[in-house]
Amino acid sequence: PSQASVNMGCSASLQAAAMEKAEKDKAKKNGPAPDVDSFLHLGAYRLIVKVLSVDPQRGKMMVQECTPTQDETQYDTKQSETEWEYVKDIPELAKFQASEFLATAPFRGEQCNGYVVSFTEGKVRLQFRPDAAHAKYDKTNWDLGKLENFDPAEVTPGHTGKDQPRNRTPEEIKADISKVKGFGVACMHCYGCGNSIGADPCGCYANKAGKGNHCVTCGKKAASGMSQCCGRRVKDGQQNQGYLRVFARQYGHFQ
Repeated sequence: PSQASVNMGCSASLQAAAMEKAEKDKAKKNGPAPDVDSFLHLGAYRLIVKVLSVDPQRGKMMVQECTPTQDETQYDTKQSETEWEYVKDIPELAKFQASEFLATAPFRGEQCNGYVVSFTEGKVRLQFRPDAAHAKYDKTNWDLGKLENFDPAEVTPGHTGKDQPRNRTPEEIKADISKVKGFGVACMHCYGCGNSIGADPCGCYANKAGKGNHCVTCGKKAASGMSQCCGRRVKDGQQNQGYLRVFARQYGHFQ
């Protein structure tokens, strides 16, 4: 071969070696990647996931969330970003892996079926299906369900209780309304009907019928959207999502 072809071959080899080294350096910088098919607890997201695939060079992993909807999404493999740990290394969570994180716990005075979604500050976190009052506005039959923390000893693997929690009592609704007021957010009522976010949902948001000119701060009905109430024109109040779970999530509260 000519000297030129030899030089070209050497150059290509050096370039390939440089690219391989760069990929290895990048993978090393991203830190250790989790094993495919392993279950992780993502502390930063309060979520349990199953690893479907890993791209060490990009520092990304495709996962399936361990929830009834089993959504697939992508997260960083860097532990500093997601705070991931193997579920098998967390005794309080490991016992639920065989039951695919189905669990039963005491909720609203009854043993109810739920889903283990996280472990934080020594508590196992369960999500329950929405009660009947919320289920009619929840197409997923999951998103508006209540989140609750339990001592690990209170929770048993598998579903042995009621599939759907009972509706809240008037006293429990009153307590949730009081909790909403403690969020420190002005928009706590439905623009369509004045219903409090802490109460059972009204359906105005789901049915796109919110045209009742109610003050979102106090819930009082106004003559028109131009009417003044609680320091602003009624129509200028932010229309909220209409559901306590979504409202709490919007403002960073995990009820």
